[in-house]
Amino acid sequence: YAFYAENAAKAAIADKATTADKATTADKATTADKATTADKATTADKATTADKATTADKATEANHALKADVATKLEDDSKFAMKDYVDKKVAEMGQQMELSMMEGEIDGIFSVSETKKVVFSKGNLQYQPSTKSWRFAEKQWTISSWQYYLGDTNNSQWEDLFTWGTSGWNSGAKKYQPTDFFNETSDHYLGGSASNSMTGNYANADWGVYNAISNGDNKAGLWRCLTIDEWLYLTQKRPRANELYAFIRLKLIDGKEIWGALLLPDNWFDIASTTVQTRAKASMGGSPASILGKEWSDVGMDENTWNIIFANRGAVFIPVGCAGYAIFKEDKSDKRGYSVSEYGTSPAGYGRFWLASVGQKNQNYVYSLSCNYTKQTGIIHTEVGRANTGHVRLVRDLHF
Repeated sequence: YAFYAENAAKAAIADKATTADKATTADKATTADKATTADKATTADKATTADKATTADKATEANHALKADVATKLEDDSKFAMKDYVDKKVAEMGQQMELSMMEGEIDGIFSVSETKKVVFSKGNLQYQPSTKSWRFAEKQWTISSWQYYLGDTNNSQWEDLFTWGTSGWNSGAKKYQPTDFFNETSDHYLGGSASNSMTGNYANADWGVYNAISNGDNKAGLWRCLTIDEWLYLTQKRPRANELYAFIRLKLIDGKEIWGALLLPDNWFDIASTTVQTRAKASMGGSPASILGKEWSDVGMDENTWNIIFANRGAVFIPVGCAGYAIFKEDKSDKRGYSVSEYGTSPAGYGRFWLASVGQKNQNYVYSLSCNYTKQTGIIHTEVGRANTGHVRLVRDLHF
């Protein structure tokens, strides 16, 4: 019995040893498999990293090539349509460039405060009473110069003269329709108070805020008028302001002449080559800073120069010096007026563009832009009665 018991114990010990050996072998195999898998993963990671690096290098090289190509074109003064050229090159490279351009705006960015930037509409605001439709003029200098019946709700012509705060929104003022004329200043008090500007609770009194503009992306709330503080920052306080603002006489191909304000975008000195800057100064009769004190007759450029050097680089022209003003017959019941914006050799003394702000010296008045017709030396901002007529040039806020 002892013999058999001893052999049974030895067999049990041998089985355990065999089981342990098998477990050890299995563990080693598992560890080896894991190591092999880890090696494969490491190799794959290295390959992926290498691929990414190669792709990044190719993208960097392509970007450098594009920048070099564009830089070369910037110096080639025979090529001015840079935006179209860059767009084409980017498309050829299979990349995407997201453009913030909206229908109806000029491709130039302007600072109107330390934290706010805007783009301008491509032309003055126009209204067709018979259809109650809004649009922007096709050219920056377009001003209605035909005679029409002001206040006629059935008029099918496109009008561009308005009394202040007449977007069509019921602001609490006595008069708020775009066809409301022949009124008193108090008829245009927003909310019945002289202190309210076309901002804040009364922003809808602004034509661009309340209305959808057909060729301005056709949605309400996209556009607005500048305030007096924004105009002053734009022309006096933004970086290099005195080099980015001037007044000019624009000589059209048909021989007509328009006087107005020239605004250059913030990045003018980045996108305009030395050759272009030299041509720009020559076309204006000097740098903007040097010509602000000159008389209108000393500062002029032709339409071709405007299109080639300025329009393609986001410049803005506001035809303040030749803006329209309604002249009424003695019999106001006739409600017939006309614009004195016939393109002539001298500015129309009462031309104006509306701003959104009420006057600071006299809140019965509101701010507008007009030419300095007394000295004929530039653009001035003045406080005038709200029942006068003026033009509207809108801007759109940019959000970065």
